Amino acid sequence: MPNSNKLLHRLLIFLIFISVFAATYLFLNPDNNNASPPLYTAPTNTAAALQTEPDLKPAVLKNKTSDSNEKTVTSSAGTNTASNTSPLSPPPPTNSTETIPVTFKIEDREYNPTVKPGATAYEAMVALRESNEISFSTKVFSGLGHFVEEINSQKNSPSTGFYWTFYINNEEAKVGISNYTLKPNDLITWRYENK
Repeated sequence: MPNSNKLLHRLLIFLIFISVFAATYLFLNPDNNNASPPLYTAPTNTAAALQTEPDLKPAVLKNKTSDSNEKTVTSSAGTNTASNTSPLSPPPPTNSTETIPVTFKIEDREYNPTVKPGATAYEAMVALRESNEISFSTKVFSGLGHFVEEINSQKNSPSTGFYWTFYINNEEAKVGISNYTLKPNDLITWRYENK
């Protein structure tokens, strides 16, 4: 009998909880049948929505750039035409002929690779290799990028302690070649040194 009293007691508490919850719901929302419709329902077909709800027509923006390039951006709300300098689009591509002047110095010989703005020291070295001006090889370390192992047939030598060292404007680099973005008139020097 004591167990049945505990069970009835728990059932009574549960029923009181449900009653309080239902009363609170009805108090806060007394008229469920006349509830107001949602303020906005996203249309599934944009074209149909534009025909039936004229106030949802998208604004059309046309921003002409100096070269008259336009980009059309389509979203679920409609089609907008915006210039290439939209904050959502990537920056406009640089002129393909635009280059920055940089100098590489390796073993007392200077090289002037053709590099575009934003190029890394590694990309400049690849350009020198592709034009058959130098040869080099690297080792890739995950998360760190390329580290030079050999330039013009001269390899790093752990047994003698000689390694290729990378200098930016006569200061030893604190970043790797694949992480350094070249700036106009940079001097990149490679020295085979005992480290």
